Amino acid sequence: MIALSTKQLRMFLLAGVAIAVVGAFTGLAGAVASHFVSLPATDSVGRELYPAVPRGWAIRALAQTISVSGVFMILGGISLAFLYRRPLTWARAAIGAFIFTSVMMLLFGVIPNQLLTIAQADLDWSSQKTLFTVPRILALNNDISISYAVLKEVIVAGLTGNLLIAVPVAMSKWQTYEKKRRETGPVTPISAFGRPMVKQEK
Repeated sequence: MIALSTKQLRMFLLAGVAIAVVGAFTGLAGAVASHFVSLPATDSVGRELYPAVPRGWAIRALAQTISVSGVFMILGGISLAFLYRRPLTWARAAIGAFIFTSVMMLLFGVIPNQLLTIAQADLDWSSQKTLFTVPRILALNNDISISYAVLKEVIVAGLTGNLLIAVPVAMSKWQTYEKKRRETGPVTPISAFGRPMVKQEK
């Protein structure tokens, strides 16, 4: 296995920092846009607030998606800059643990919460709204109906359930890949000219 040269590591560092900076601006822009889109159309005395700013749950959801995408870019940039193809140390392990915890909080906390908020507050998917009614002939002559609240819960539960399966599978495959990469042989250092340094036997 050939180790990355100092120039290559510096390139990954600069690229990761650039991605993280772009992600920070993207996340901030999405958060600001989401704030202004969520404002009421008029103030307490009836004056119009920011008439040029569009309103609506779809636009707010788009702004929130942009903001979350910016956060993922920040985490990905940090990973590329400080973790990718670098020797594992306690400091890098702590950074990796922080990134993994942040991603899990986004996937299992922030995103499902926002989906439930949109479904409840904006779309009014409540138990009082009927999605469909099961034909009586299929329900032993009983009245059975499925509400929009059930659809909301199925969507969120399906998302988190699939993630509970996908995350361990992805982590297992990644560990297998890392193990195979380490077993390919000792690390071959790279010279300042970008060529592998091979020690000649006398």
